[in-house]
Amino acid sequence: TISALLDALDTPPRRAPEGRRRRENRGKKVRPLRKVPRINEGQIRLMDGANQYEGRVEIFHKERWGP
Repeated sequence: TISALLDALDTPPRRAPEGRRRRENRGKKVRPLRKVPRINEGQIRLMDGANQYEGRVEIFHKERWGP
């Protein structure tokens, strides 16, 4: 039912117990997460210029950069 679906969306995801996660990751190299800048529709950038103030104008549209 719709109410059951809405209840499921409000329920936080299940996570493995802390000790189990540590055992699974033991010996693995874990890199810190990088913050990736968010690109919004209509954002512009300059590419292939000699400096930051010149170049080809590109626009982000439909999840792609283009002239």
